[in-house]
Amino acid sequence: MRFSINQKQGFTLVELLIVMMIIGVLSIMAVGGYSDYRRAAMLDLSVDNLVSQIYTLRDYANYGDYGSEENVLPKCFGMKFGGENVEAFEVDYSRKKSWDAGKGAFVESGCGENENPLPIDLDEKFYVIGVYGVDNLNAEIAISDLSLSFVPPRGDLLWGGELNDALKVLIVVEFGNSDFDKYKRKIYIDIKSGKISITRYSE
Repeated sequence: MRFSINQKQGFTLVELLIVMMIIGVLSIMAVGGYSDYRRAAMLDLSVDNLVSQIYTLRDYANYGDYGSEENVLPKCFGMKFGGENVEAFEVDYSRKKSWDAGKGAFVESGCGENENPLPIDLDEKFYVIGVYGVDNLNAEIAISDLSLSFVPPRGDLLWGGELNDALKVLIVVEFGNSDFDKYKRKIYIDIKSGKISITRYSE
């Protein structure tokens, strides 16, 4: 019996094409999965960043802007939400009291009206897509403009806008323009305590 030493084994063209197709499909799935993971991660980081900056403004109202040598007098610090815009601000605070006939008591003048804008660092793809007041029945009432202020010396929360009888503020945010709920988050701010909680959009 004779064997040919010149006989060669190899892949056919069809087999190579099938392997290349499988590799291509796996690559597309990997890239899509990574993009999805990155976008969700950037959303969570952006939400945490916004909440952190709100708490920082509250700390400024409590203890003063310790990063500045000029803010030696107590000030109110806050954040405004209007459309997709988010703005931080500071405003002079007054302890002067005046009679409020509606409340039947003397109340402090509190925060003034001449707001000074403060820098705020948010990702350019991070958007506020809705602001709502939430009442005791969990009904969500849309608000076009909202202003939240922290007042010294305890960082009590004041608000300006159409909250009426709302118990909480709901801020809906998203990362990038998308119709998918997984790229959206809900931020709840308790008006009385100032506590902030974050949930997924579908919850």
